[in-house]
Amino acid sequence: MKVFKITAICSAVLLGIAANGVYAQDNQITSNITVSQSQDFKDLNLNLSLKETANTNAFEVRNNGSDVTSNLTGKNIAVSLNDHGLKDNHTKDSTIFTGLRSSSYHSEGQGIDPLKVGSSIINVGDKNTDNINISLNTKSTNTTYGDGNNAVGVLAYKQYANGPKPNNNTNYQTNTQSGGVVNLNATNLNIDVQSKGEAVGIFVQNSTTQEKDASKLSTVNINAQSTHINTHSDTANGATCLYALSQGRIFANSGDLYINADNAILTRGNSLIEINKDKNHTVQLNGDFNFNYDAKTSGTDVDSTVIVNLSGANSFWNGNALTSYQADGKPEGDPCRSKA
Repeated sequence: MKVFKITAICSAVLLGIAANGVYAQDNQITSNITVSQSQDFKDLNLNLSLKETANTNAFEVRNNGSDVTSNLTGKNIAVSLNDHGLKDNHTKDSTIFTGLRSSSYHSEGQGIDPLKVGSSIINVGDKNTDNINISLNTKSTNTTYGDGNNAVGVLAYKQYANGPKPNNNTNYQTNTQSGGVVNLNATNLNIDVQSKGEAVGIFVQNSTTQEKDASKLSTVNINAQSTHINTHSDTANGATCLYALSQGRIFANSGDLYINADNAILTRGNSLIEINKDKNHTVQLNGDFNFNYDAKTSGTDVDSTVIVNLSGANSFWNGNALTSYQADGKPEGDPCRSKA
């Protein structure tokens, strides 16, 4: 039995109305869904071909002041998004496309105390769900995206927007705001992300480094018997399967896990990624464990922990453990010291 626990000092940050979709003839939903009041969906089949960039989230639960939960149930749940209908050169800024997004987000001017924002939770599937399929393709040759287009299959996120921020105007301190949570429950979970820019399977960011209450941390829980995550980017080293920043947490402990990307894992900022805790499942990882430092967007040196149990003859990890940083952001000394 092979057991890996890797700890590294890294840091930084990456960056209502409940709307029903428009149904196509085959019962697919063909428009974005944004949930800002608790609402449930059965047999969700969301197939979105974007025509403009006012909303680049296929399905989002967005909390701006009270607890919001959305339960997606049924035998088969599918979310897909592509950019094939977008016009060329539509923006000067980077664009982020997401399949499922849980956001805890304060908007300036709405009269909401940013320290009292409630929870945002998406429960995807249950004990009766066979398949969850999430697919994004933002590689259209007919579109350009300024600084780049980034695609994320599942995003759990907490952010201070333009409102007041505690502790000397920094988002790297403890706050009382709950993070976004996504629970993925099915027999089979399949995530496939293709992008010109960064392509990420699961991305979790809590925007803190000192939060002590685990219940307030942005989290993705994978509870599937078999999980396949594949990402591909046209940008060098731009594909990542599990991405956790600033106390973000990812747990994949309930079944077999198969990953293919440049980076199987990319993390920083006192985050936690835990795989196969009970040591009873097959884990096959193709890609590096990348402990990333970004001076431009954070520069903070804090621990990030990755725990992986490779159990049985069929489990393997094909990659390297490394630290990385931008060409113009090399840390002084070595704040990304790793120890296995």
